[in-house]
Amino acid sequence: LQAAYDVAAALRDEALMRAVGEEALRTLDVALATRAFRQLGDAALVLALSRLEGIEDAKTLGGHAALLLGEHDRAQELFLASLRPMAALEMRRDLLHWEHALQLARTLAPGQVSLISCEFAQQLEFRGEYDQAHAMYKAALSRRRGGGDASCEHACRLGLARMSIRLGDVANGIALALELRDKACCRDCAELLEHTLKQPQDAARLYVEGEASDRAARIYIRMPDCA
Repeated sequence: LQAAYDVAAALRDEALMRAVGEEALRTLDVALATRAFRQLGDAALVLALSRLEGIEDAKTLGGHAALLLGEHDRAQELFLASLRPMAALEMRRDLLHWEHALQLARTLAPGQVSLISCEFAQQLEFRGEYDQAHAMYKAALSRRRGGGDASCEHACRLGLARMSIRLGDVANGIALALELRDKACCRDCAELLEHTLKQPQDAARLYVEGEASDRAARIYIRMPDCA
C-alpha cells in the first residue's frame, strides 16, 4: 500500500489515490488512509479519521472503517462483535435505518424500543406513509407501558391525532388534539381539516383552540353557518 501510495502521488492519479485510501481503511491502516485522503483534499473524511485515533479494539475500529466506506452491514457485524455493540444501534439510528434499529434495540436496549418506534413513526409520517405511521405510533405507546420518556408518549399522541385525521377518523383525531391541549397540534390538525378533508367547521374549532383566531375568523366570514 505504501508503494501504491507513492505511485499515486507521483502520477497525481486521484482514482488510484482514493483506492489506496479505501484499501488502507479496510486493513485498518488509519495513518496511511489519512495521508491518502488528505492528499485528495477530502477534509470531511480526514476529520472523521482523526476521531478514530486511540481506538484500541480492532473490531470497533473495523466497524467505524466499514461505516466510512458505506459498508453498513459489515459495520454492524463488526460493532456487534466488538467491545461496544451499542455502536451498531447508534449507527442505524444515525442513518435513519429504523427497521434495523428496532431489531437491534429489542436485544441491546429494550428501554429504547418505544423511543425508536416513535422516531420511526415520525419518519413514516414525513414520507407520507400514514397507515404505517399510525400503526407505529400505536406500537410505541403500547411498548411504553410501565415507564419511559413522557415526551416520547406526548409525541406519539400528537402523531396519532394527526394520523387519525389524515386517515378519516376525524372525531378521534379532534378529541386527541383537544385532550392534549397542544396549540401547534391543533393548528396542524385544523390545516388538515380545512385543506385536505374540506371540513371548515371542525377546522375553525381547532384553529380557535390553537390560538389562530385570524384563520378561524376567515372561515367564519366565508361560511357564516359555521359560526
